[in-house]
Amino acid sequence: MLGKSVAPVSPGRRPAGEWTGLAWLAGLALAAILARRRPNPWVRRAILAASLIICGWHFNVQYSTQQAASLATGALPPWTLSAPVFLVLALPLLTFLFGNFYCGYLCPFGAAQEAMEEVTRGALAVDPSKEVWRYARAVKYLLLFLLALLYAAHRDAAVLQADPLITMFSGMPGRFVLFLGLGALLLSLTFRRFWCRNLCPAGAFLALCNGVRVFRRLRPPVQPAKCPLGVRTGTEFDCICCDRCRHESR
Repeated sequence: MLGKSVAPVSPGRRPAGEWTGLAWLAGLALAAILARRRPNPWVRRAILAASLIICGWHFNVQYSTQQAASLATGALPPWTLSAPVFLVLALPLLTFLFGNFYCGYLCPFGAAQEAMEEVTRGALAVDPSKEVWRYARAVKYLLLFLLALLYAAHRDAAVLQADPLITMFSGMPGRFVLFLGLGALLLSLTFRRFWCRNLCPAGAFLALCNGVRVFRRLRPPVQPAKCPLGVRTGTEFDCICCDRCRHESR
C-alpha cells in the first residue's frame, strides 16, 4: 500500500526473540538448579541480575497469576516451544521436583527487591520475629484465593491485572501497578522481600507446589535456624530455596 516491498514470512517461522527468551529462561532455570547443589552468594547474585535484566526488563517473561490461572483453568498457550509454555507447564513441574527455586533465584521482581537490600547492605532491615511473620505471610494465600474466586466467577483476565508481576516490566504499567511495585520495593529496604513474603499470589501458588514432600529427597537440605526470611522448619511451603541459610549468617 505504501509502495514498499514486504519480505514474505514463512507460516512456520517464529520471531527470533521468542526463541531467545525461552533459551534464556530455560538456561537460567538450569543454572539455578545446578547452583543449589553448591550454593555460592556471588553465583546466585549473577543469576538474579541476569534474570532481572534479561527476563524482566528485556523480554518481560516472569511467572505471575496469569500463568497460574492458565494452568488452573486449562486455558493453555499454544503448544509450541516458547517462554509462556515453559512458565505455565514446565516451571510448576520443576517446582514439584526441585523446590521453589524460581522465587529464590529467578524472579525478576524478587531480584529487584534484593538489589534494594544490597544497596543499603541490609542496614535498614527491621524484620519482625518468625512467630509474627507466620501470620503476615497468610495474606498472600488469601489474595491467591480471592483472585482465583473472582477469576473463576467472571473469567475476566482484567481481574488478574492487580498482580504487578504481569505488567511491571512491560514498559506500560498502570498507575496502580507502578505505585504498588514501587511501594513494595521501598518496603523491601526495611522488610526483606516484602512483596514475596506477604503479598505475592503467584509466589503463593508456587509455594503450594513446593509443598510436595515426596520429592524432597531431590532437594538440597536447608537450615531454617539461619533463614533471614522467616522460615522456621525445613518443611514449610514458604521456603523460596534461596540458599541464603547455607552461605550467609544471621
